[in-house]
Amino acid sequence: DDPPPEAPEVDWASVFVAAPPTRSIGVGTEDLGAGDSEELRELRAKYAQLQADMQRRLEQLRLELEEQMRREREAAAAERRELEEAIRELEGAVREAERKARELRNKLKDFEKAMAMRGLGRQVQEALAECGLKEVVFHTPKVFERL
Repeated sequence: DDPPPEAPEVDWASVFVAAPPTRSIGVGTEDLGAGDSEELRELRAKYAQLQADMQRRLEQLRLELEEQMRREREAAAAERRELEEAIRELEGAVREAERKARELRNKLKDFEKAMAMRGLGRQVQEALAECGLKEVVFHTPKVFERL
């Protein structure tokens, strides 16, 4: 795909400069189209050819742009699907981590109860507090805290 050729720069200010007023007399004028010179016919043919070329080029550019937009939309959709899949995987990993945390919390509570039955409950609570686990074991997160 070669890049499109650059359009020539046009000095639009000079194109739209007002023409000086002219005076014309309508007496004896004839249909200028009937007596066109060869040069005028050639200019008109070139103009028509340029218009046709520009229309073809504009259509080609429109098609290229539509194709590029289609490819970009497809790429964005594929990227969105990948991100959605990654989010689903992360959500699954978070659920699994929460499940394991609940399981560990329950096991620590069971351990604390078993040690309390053996008369070591105070020592276990002190040890959990020293390790920073007391808050984890005995703090049950509320729904709003998790969200």
